[in-house]
Amino acid sequence: MFIDLRTTNDIDNPVSLDISYARRPLNIIPGKYITKRIRQLVYGVTGVNGKNSMVAEDAQRKSIEEGTGMACPKSDHVRIHETTLEMTKKTKPYSGEDADFEWTEDFDGDQSFLDGKCRFLYNLKSIPENGGSQTRSLRCVYHFIKVQQKLIESGNLDKNTYFVNILEGEYCEQKMHLFDKLNNDRIYVGDLYNYFPWLNKKLQTIL
Repeated sequence: MFIDLRTTNDIDNPVSLDISYARRPLNIIPGKYITKRIRQLVYGVTGVNGKNSMVAEDAQRKSIEEGTGMACPKSDHVRIHETTLEMTKKTKPYSGEDADFEWTEDFDGDQSFLDGKCRFLYNLKSIPENGGSQTRSLRCVYHFIKVQQKLIESGNLDKNTYFVNILEGEYCEQKMHLFDKLNNDRIYVGDLYNYFPWLNKKLQTIL
């Protein structure tokens, strides 16, 4: 929780309290401005593959923690089954006797707010440039969000569980309109810049 003191023009009440549950860090810029070059300057790497594959995700997680004042640990391999819509921990869903490609990727972060009253599961992506592999990645994200929507609509998910899909980068912005049909009050799809106002509004609504 963040508390700000603000001056007013009211003589009887010259100071007001502004209480918020989330605050956008000052270094966050709109996702559409994150190009391949900007990402290189911000993260200090030429690419985010191989040994640098977690650089963008770690930076996004750090920003979320700074903007909420709370830790955002990994979800411990929480996934959704595309057919049964079961959401549970699956460490190795694609190997072993119970291997099944119906399991989605796992969530990248898991936060609880208001003393555990509500839960936010994160999917973190940074895709600034276009290309075949980048398009495939966004298509996978689309289907992941579609399963999130199905789970919510099934009625088998706690009403105070939300899904957050952070999509940053110039290319993500260009394709963002393709996600419009997946609109749901309990699903956020967008960049970090606009996420914190959305989160603050949600938490105030829950209260």
